[in-house]
Amino acid sequence: MATVWILLVACCFASVCRGDIDVDTEAPPGPSRELNVTELDHLVDTDEGRAELEAEFKSIKGGQRKPWTVGEANLDKNRHADLLAYDETRVHLPYDEESDYINANYLDGFNREKEYVATQGPLNSTTSDLWAMVWHLNIKKIVMLANLVEHNESKVFRYWPLVNGMYGDITVVKVAEIPFPKFQHVLRIFLIKKGGVPRIVRHFHFTGWPDLGVPRDTNGIVSLLNQARYEYAPRDKAPILIHCSAGIGRTGTVILFDSMKEMAKGDYGRVNFPERLDHMRLLRPDLVEKKEQYVFAHRAVRDALTSKETEAYLLKVSKAYQHAEKLVFEGAVLAASDAAFESTR
Repeated sequence: MATVWILLVACCFASVCRGDIDVDTEAPPGPSRELNVTELDHLVDTDEGRAELEAEFKSIKGGQRKPWTVGEANLDKNRHADLLAYDETRVHLPYDEESDYINANYLDGFNREKEYVATQGPLNSTTSDLWAMVWHLNIKKIVMLANLVEHNESKVFRYWPLVNGMYGDITVVKVAEIPFPKFQHVLRIFLIKKGGVPRIVRHFHFTGWPDLGVPRDTNGIVSLLNQARYEYAPRDKAPILIHCSAGIGRTGTVILFDSMKEMAKGDYGRVNFPERLDHMRLLRPDLVEKKEQYVFAHRAVRDALTSKETEAYLLKVSKAYQHAEKLVFEGAVLAASDAAFESTR
């Protein structure tokens, strides 16, 4: 009997090696908890609820969960040696195989795949790569969640010009820079050109998010995402580019918030944060770094969908942006008209 068992095991092992038996390499199902938006009040406003969320956050697997061999071969292009872009979901630059790496991954939204690109804050040596990615993917909206310097430490290299500049074969002209200090927003409008073809890119910068922490309230970030997502080219199929410094903490929090808000709007007020974050972490490592960020994402969804105060805040921000853009483009048209007039004299 023992001989038969040994032979059976040996045959099975040989079959697996030959590929006759499928090996299930799928990750086991992660944590899941479906809630109604009305249940978020308890979770974000009570000590008991926040403790539930913190325990839930710890149950979601982190660390490296997919291969990142290409990133290992391009360590000088990464801000952190232990935070690389997964091979399977990384963005490929339009270069040859040996130089097409950038620390950026596609992330799915609730309604469609590759709705976002999550990336690190550019280094001095990777600014041209970022603009090459923006052009290649026809990105029209960039969301920046870190400041250039925080606590006397460089977090993001300034990858845009003060006036105009060349980044590889792409010309970038800063058309406008409009600060909204009350909202902790800065809107930048860039004209980018390659081969004589012009495109407009809007840069939405939130200045009030501390590294490894969370903002004091949700209004600033909810309103920034509202502008980026709905006020400008809402039907645009290109991904929204989102980055902080490492491209995982603040970036992951915003993508989790935005995708869960979309789920609630399309699924009768239902959300499933742990399932979504588990999926996100299979696309880019360690998204959402801190338990406080996980709680903040819940609070932001609750406020975005149910708070009258947030609703009024969004309207105020929208009016401010519309007024500012009107002045910018009226000025641009006037300047172009003046230039045309001068050329005929």
